[in-house]
Amino acid sequence: MTLSPSRPKTPDTMDPEALIKEARRLRRRRWLIGSSLTSLLILLSGLALLATRHQVGNTNTNIGNASPISIPKTLALAPFPTEPPVRQPPVVAIDVVGPGKLWIVDGYGMFFSSDWGSTWRYTRPPSPGDPIANYSSVSFINSQDGWLITGVPKGLGVDHTVNGGKSWNSAILPMVAPIGRIGDSLSFANPNDGFVTIEPYSPSGANTSAVLASTNGGSSWSVVNRQAPVGRIKFVSSAIGWGLGPQGTELYVTRDGGVSWQKVSLPLGQGSGAPWESLTLPTFFGQTGVLLAQPTSGKALVEITDNGGKTWKPLTAPFQAQPTVAPGVLGPICQTCVSVGAEPLSVLNSSTIVYWSGGTLNRTTNGGKSWTSTSTSPASAVIGSTGNQGASGPLQFSSLRSGWAITKSDSLLLTRDGGLHFSSVVPPCHSFQEQSCASMGLKASP
Repeated sequence: MTLSPSRPKTPDTMDPEALIKEARRLRRRRWLIGSSLTSLLILLSGLALLATRHQVGNTNTNIGNASPISIPKTLALAPFPTEPPVRQPPVVAIDVVGPGKLWIVDGYGMFFSSDWGSTWRYTRPPSPGDPIANYSSVSFINSQDGWLITGVPKGLGVDHTVNGGKSWNSAILPMVAPIGRIGDSLSFANPNDGFVTIEPYSPSGANTSAVLASTNGGSSWSVVNRQAPVGRIKFVSSAIGWGLGPQGTELYVTRDGGVSWQKVSLPLGQGSGAPWESLTLPTFFGQTGVLLAQPTSGKALVEITDNGGKTWKPLTAPFQAQPTVAPGVLGPICQTCVSVGAEPLSVLNSSTIVYWSGGTLNRTTNGGKSWTSTSTSPASAVIGSTGNQGASGPLQFSSLRSGWAITKSDSLLLTRDGGLHFSSVVPPCHSFQEQSCASMGLKASP
């Protein structure tokens, strides 16, 4: 009898236990191969690092009596990537709430200092979404009570704190800019009454904004006007507010809580041209208000009212104001969209005004009747907004000697000698940037 050679078992004919043993054998084999390759890579990495160190120090230096190690270029491994230095987030808004006390807003959150920037306390509002460049307008009425516009997945929100940022309440604003926004502005007249303007992107180039109002401290919001002719706003009561046209060349007033707006006619000074090249929002102290106006020709004018803005009187200043126009929130998406930022003007009271222009700090203590000018240092520092839409501007003094400023490179400056010298103030890095903070020699936030 002739026996036929037996065929090897196929996986289909092998019993389950044999399949399990085979799988375990293959897994051990793969593990051994992987371990060998890992060991080889570690050895090659060490040899490459050793050769690199010898080449940097002294290419002819030997270790003991050993010959120099030569690593073929084909086997030399690239150095492990390291975390690139992270630039401090830009300071997009500041709000001075007392001598030495200020809030700053950057791309990652907010910092508060009560000792002239020596120490900082960090807080990050809880609104979801990508926070970079989405924190914009800020409005604090004291060191504890404040609001902030934040970008959220569904549009925009307003975060509110009553305890200096220890906790926050958030509210989503009604959708008024479905395609995107060019700019926004936020102003609270008191702890209850607040207002927001949002200028939506319009392919037709329409320069109007939606006005939203809150009567409960920002817990809820309603639209009171969908086509208001204003951008930046500042409210002095639940009914009376002031706004600049989107281009910053027209002044408007509302006396019914933002429902309707009337254009304000300002008197021109002698030798001035019209229309206006730039205007600032007025600052009021009771019935007395002050704003800065730059005609199309001639020097700037200080416009003063003593009857709540019903009439204005111009006084000529010894400088020309510089309008602040920056790309809008949409940035490169809309090259023609601009947002008019606040000018480097600080009004301490109805008589004391400080304005920065071209490396010079101009001051008056008698309501604009006379001025003194001081050259600022460093001369290279250019104070000005890059699109800050808050009611407060990039230059804020708490006294004639002490003030804060944002430069057009988004850094923070402090002066304690009336503007003769400005020094750079660098807030701490954020805690999640600890490695980069250390490489930059900066402290990490708590």
